[in-house]
Amino acid sequence: MIQSYKNWINNSYSQIKENYVEINNLDQKLGDGDHGSTILKGLDTAVANLNIISSEDLSFFMSEISKLMRISMGGASGILMTIFIKEYTFLWITTCVMAQISSGDLKAG
Repeated sequence: MIQSYKNWINNSYSQIKENYVEINNLDQKLGDGDHGSTILKGLDTAVANLNIISSEDLSFFMSEISKLMRISMGGASGILMTIFIKEYTFLWITTCVMAQISSGDLKAG
């Protein structure tokens, strides 16, 4: 499961690295023009730490990744990225547990 999230982070990093200048240009129309660079900075930190955080607990793993991204990104973008990652992880875990309950693989209660 964690490997899937590592792949997601690596793929996101590649996509943002390829497009961060365009994102910055779009951000110049509404803000200070650094949104792409800020996201890239956070993902760069995440990728650098993917194999350092040793845990099989997805919630803990993603919480640590989001914390590192928040610190490196700073500001509102860092906080929003942390909320997004934590909530997405919670939703995914909840969906998996509910699927196990529905299939009878896991008993409720």
